[in-house]
Amino acid sequence: MKPERSNSVSVASKHHTRLQRTFSELPRIPELHGSVESVPAATEGLSYPSWSLPRKLRAREPSDSETSLHKSPQSKTSGSSLVFQKLARKLGKLKGGESTAASGSSVSSGDKDKSTFRMSRKKSRSQSAGTMEGVDGPEPLSRSLEQLSPEPSDRLLEGIKAFSTPGATPTGTPTGTPKMPRSWSKTKLGRRGSGPDPELEGALPSLFKAGSKKNLAMDPSEILFEYIEQGNVEGVQQLLEANMVPDLNATNEDDFTPVDLASMLNQTAIAKMLLSRGAKDSAKFCRDPFSRFTRITALLMESERELDSLKCELVTQSAGNSSVKDLERRLRKWEWRAHLFRKMKTNYEHADVPHPPTHVSLHVTSSCSLNVRWAEPEDTNGAVVTRYRIEWCRSELFAPIVGEFVMTDLRTTEYAIPDLNKGERYHVRISAFNMRGFGPAQMATPPSAVPSSWHDVGGSHPRFEGSTDNIHVISAQLSMTLSNSPPLSPTHNGAPTFNSRRTVKKGISKIFGSGVKFIKAPKPSGVHLASLVYSDDSKVLVTVDDNIPIVEVSDSHSSAVGVDFVWLAKIACTWDHIRGMCSVSNSYVSSPAVQFRNRLLHAILDLQGVLGMQDLGLLHPVPYKDSHGAITFVMVQYLKDARSMQSSSLKWVGLPRLWKKRPQPGSGEGLERLSIPDQLVLDAQEIIAHHGNTTRPLAKGLYLGYLKARSSLASMKVICSREYPNVLPHIRIRDNPNISSEEWAWLKSLSSPSHLSHAPHTSTGSQSLQKLLLPTIDTFLHNLGISKEDAEKHQLYHHEVIELNEGISLLLLLPPYEQICTAPGSSDHFANIADFIALPINTFEIMQLYTYQKAFMTKFSMVSARLDIELLTSQQRMREAFSKDEVTAAKHLQNKLEGFQERTDQAWKQMRWIEEALQRGRSLSLGADSLTSVRTLREAIKARPPNGLAIKR
Repeated sequence: MKPERSNSVSVASKHHTRLQRTFSELPRIPELHGSVESVPAATEGLSYPSWSLPRKLRAREPSDSETSLHKSPQSKTSGSSLVFQKLARKLGKLKGGESTAASGSSVSSGDKDKSTFRMSRKKSRSQSAGTMEGVDGPEPLSRSLEQLSPEPSDRLLEGIKAFSTPGATPTGTPTGTPKMPRSWSKTKLGRRGSGPDPELEGALPSLFKAGSKKNLAMDPSEILFEYIEQGNVEGVQQLLEANMVPDLNATNEDDFTPVDLASMLNQTAIAKMLLSRGAKDSAKFCRDPFSRFTRITALLMESERELDSLKCELVTQSAGNSSVKDLERRLRKWEWRAHLFRKMKTNYEHADVPHPPTHVSLHVTSSCSLNVRWAEPEDTNGAVVTRYRIEWCRSELFAPIVGEFVMTDLRTTEYAIPDLNKGERYHVRISAFNMRGFGPAQMATPPSAVPSSWHDVGGSHPRFEGSTDNIHVISAQLSMTLSNSPPLSPTHNGAPTFNSRRTVKKGISKIFGSGVKFIKAPKPSGVHLASLVYSDDSKVLVTVDDNIPIVEVSDSHSSAVGVDFVWLAKIACTWDHIRGMCSVSNSYVSSPAVQFRNRLLHAILDLQGVLGMQDLGLLHPVPYKDSHGAITFVMVQYLKDARSMQSSSLKWVGLPRLWKKRPQPGSGEGLERLSIPDQLVLDAQEIIAHHGNTTRPLAKGLYLGYLKARSSLASMKVICSREYPNVLPHIRIRDNPNISSEEWAWLKSLSSPSHLSHAPHTSTGSQSLQKLLLPTIDTFLHNLGISKEDAEKHQLYHHEVIELNEGISLLLLLPPYEQICTAPGSSDHFANIADFIALPINTFEIMQLYTYQKAFMTKFSMVSARLDIELLTSQQRMREAFSKDEVTAAKHLQNKLEGFQERTDQAWKQMRWIEEALQRGRSLSLGADSLTSVRTLREAIKARPPNGLAIKR
C-alpha cells in the first residue's frame, strides 16, 4: 500500500516521556527499568496503588457483576492483570534503540518535582473516589506476568521481548524500514514505522491462526503481499496453511498479483509455492509483456518524486517541530517502495524469455482428443515460468493455427486437446512464458498423432455406454407398471401371518428397550445377519457382551441360500428402498422364498434401527459357517467419527482387547470349529482390510490383467489379489488408457502372421504399445512366479479391451486353455500364494461394478432386487387366482414383469465380460481369432522390432 500523506503528529514520543516518568516514580521495583524479562521477578510479592501508573494504565474499578471474578485467584479479568497487560503493550512502543533504564536515568530533577506534585494530586483524587477498591480492599498487584496473562504463547512472549530489546534492527531491509504487514502495523504490538525482530515475524502467522477479533478483521492478502516483499518464505507457507487462506489471485493497488510480485522480486521459492496452490499471474501484463516494465518504471519515478518532495519538506522543518517524526516515517516507507521497484526493474532487465519445455509427449486418448504432457524448461532465464501455451495444427508449419490454449493453472502439466476430427493428423507444440514473454516452442514426441480408438476398427462401443440411462428407463417403466397393477386381495393386505406374534412381542419390548435381540450363540442350521462397524482407531462396535452385533434371520436355510446371498449383495448396493420391498414381501407369505427374503429384510431393518444408520455397508463376499451348520452373512461399514454412534446396548472396543478374551484354534485346526461370534472377532482385522480394499479403485491407465478361474460344485470362482479384490491380478502398462486404432490393428494382426507385414506400425513414442507390451508381459509373469517355459504358452486376449470406466482399461493375459480353469478337487499355482483369493464370479462382478460403475450398479441393484420380489409374489398371485378375471390380470402382470426381467438381464449381460473371456479361452475354435501366444508375440516383434526396442534373444 502507498504511504499515508497525513500531517498528524505522532504520539509515540508522548508515550515514551510518560513511561519515563512513571518508571522513575516507582523506586520499589527498580528491576523494571531493564527489560520485560524482569517483570515477573520484579513484581513478585510487591503491592502498590494504581495512582502510581499513568491514567491510561490504571485498571477500572470492577462492577458488581465482576466482583466475584476479582475474588477468584484464577480470574482472567482482574485489575492488576489489565494493568500489566497494558503495560506490556506500552513497552513495545518505546524507541527501538533506547532502553527503559536509559530513559529513566535521563529524567531531570525538575521533571521529578513535577511528577511528585502530579502524583500527590492523583493520590488525593484516588482516595476520594475509592479507586481500585473491591469487597476485600485494594487489589494487590503482586502477580507475575504468567499469572496476569494466563497460558501465554511462547512465540508471543518472544515477540514482546524483541520489541523492547535495545538496538534491535530488522535484517534484510534498510534501517527503520517497516517490516510488519500493514494490517499488523496498526495493532498495539509495535509502534508504526518500527520493524519487529525476525523472531516476531514467525509468530505473526500463529497469532493470525488464533482467530481473535482483531486478527479476524485483518486482510490475509495484505499480509501475503508484505511477506512476499520481505522474502519471508516460512511466513508465506504458514499463512497458506492457516484457517483463513488469502485470495491468491487478488491484486494490490499497483495491479500486481502475488505471483507477479514474487516473480518480479525473483522470489522463486515463494512463486512456485503459490503456483502449486493454483495462484496465477495477472493477464493484464501477459498480453503485452513490455507493459510490465512500463508500469514498474512509472511506479519507480513516482516513488522518487515523493522522496524528493519529502526530503525538501524535512529540510524546511525546524528541529523541534512535532511533524518531523511523521515526515521521517513517511520518508522511510517511500524509500522502501523505491528500493522494491529498483529491484524489480533490475530483475526485469536481467531476465529473458525461458527455454522450451522438456519431455513433451503426445498421446492419443480417444477418437476426438489428444493429450500432451511436459516438464519445466531446463533454464527459465532469471524469471519463474507462470504460463504455458499449447498449439495444434494440421500442418507441420503451423500455418494456420487450428487452435491454442494457454495453461495458467500449473498444478498440472498436461492438457487434453478436445473436439478434434477423427482420422485427421494434428501437429502439437508447446512454449513457456515468464514475465519477459513466451519463449521458443518445443515440438511434441511424436510430433503428430491421429485421434482414434480401438472401437473405430470394428465399430464397437464401450460396454458401459448408455447402460446407466437404460437401467433408469427400465426402473421408471417398472414403477409405472406396478402402480397401475390391480390391488392385492383383502385377505393379504395386512402384516405377514407367520411373524404376527413376533411383531407383537417386538412392539412390547420396544417400550422397555431397543426391541432387538442380539444372538450370543447362533442356532444350528440357522441363518443370521451380522454388522461389523469399525472406525479409524482400530475399534469395532460390539454389544455389552463384547460380541459383534448379530440378529437372527431364520432358524433354517434352504438349498438356494447361495441365490439369496447374491440377492443380499445387491441389496447392499442400495439401501434406500428397503421398506418398499418389505411391504411387497409382506403381501404373500405362503411362498418359502418370499418368507426368507422377508425375514432378511426385517433383520436389516432391525440392525438399521439399533445402529441408527441406514447404510450398513457392503456384504462380505464369504459367508461364515460353523461346525453346526449355522450361516452368518456379514455387513461391513466404516464410520469416520466413532463419537457419532452412541447407544446404550452397544459400545466401542479395541480389537486387541477383544482378541484376549477369545479362544484360539488349535494347531492345524480352522476357525470353523469355533462359534461364529468368535470367528468374527478373530477375523475382524482381515474383514476390515478387505472392506477397505474393496472400494479402492485403480489409478488411471492401461493395465494387463491375469484371468484364472477355479470351479467348484457350488459356483465358479475367479482369482484376484487381496490388495485389489475388485479387479484381476494386474500390472500397469502405461498411464494412457486408450488404445489407438493403429495399435489395435497391430494386435489383431498377431493372430494372422500373414497380415502382420501389412499392419500399421507406429512406435515412435516411448509410450507406444508395441514397445511396452512384451516387456510388461515378461515382468508380470515373473512376478507371478511362472516359469519361462510356461510363460511362453500363455495367451494374450485381443477380442476386446476391457474398459472398467473412462480412465481404466485392461488387456487380458490367460493361461493355456487346459489350465485356464482348475477342476474341483485339483490344485493350481495360486492355491498356496497368500496374496491371492478366489471369489465367486457373481460377487466379484458386483464389487467391480460398484467400484467402477457405481451409478449403474446402484440403480441396477434396486431394479433387480425389486424384480426378484415382484416375480415371486406374482407367481404366488397366479397360483391363488380363482376367477377368470383374476387369472387374466395375474398373467398380464406376470408377462410384463418377465419382460422387465429380460431387459434387466440384457443390461447386466452387457456389462459382464468374464464369462465370455473364459469361454473363448477354453475353446480352441472360439479362441482362434481372439488369442495369441506369448511365443508368437515375441517372434512377431523380433521379425519387425519397434524403434528403440531391444529384443531378448
